[in-house]
Amino acid sequence: MHRFLYFFSLIFLLSNCTKDEPVLFSMPYQETFEIPAGLNTVDTHYFVLSDISTNKTNFFNANNITDEEVVTINPESCRLTSVLNSEYDWLFNVSVRMYTDNPDAYKEIFYRDNIPANTGSQLDLIPTLVNVRDFLVAETFTVEVVLERPRVPSPEFIDTVIRMEFAVR
Repeated sequence: MHRFLYFFSLIFLLSNCTKDEPVLFSMPYQETFEIPAGLNTVDTHYFVLSDISTNKTNFFNANNITDEEVVTINPESCRLTSVLNSEYDWLFNVSVRMYTDNPDAYKEIFYRDNIPANTGSQLDLIPTLVNVRDFLVAETFTVEVVLERPRVPSPEFIDTVIRMEFAVR
């Protein structure tokens, strides 16, 4: 009986091994926003960056690709950087969401939970595995940066640059 279970477990594991599509090119985006001083620790704080141009025509033309050839577009990397070297050690959870027209139809693209207390002026976020192709083949999209339960009130105004990169497959 154990051999039977072992055999089927092995077949199941091997059948789920698939090769990822190769990355054709990357789509980088950069935006800025300001985190105000004194954000309270009870509320969740939302920073909406609207009408970001996808520049899809330029990206696709430069790489000789049409949007029909694109299978998936996945979040690859994201970094928050303080312009004046303010620290992000007062944050607890950060989430970055993307949507086009309907804010309720968002997809979480990057996150970081339990941010270390020794975080400096740059904060790297973790990409999710979501496919955002529908958002990035449109003309514009919206990004929402969500700060959940800060450890302490924000100590000062923080001009923040968010750099996001997406892998086109």
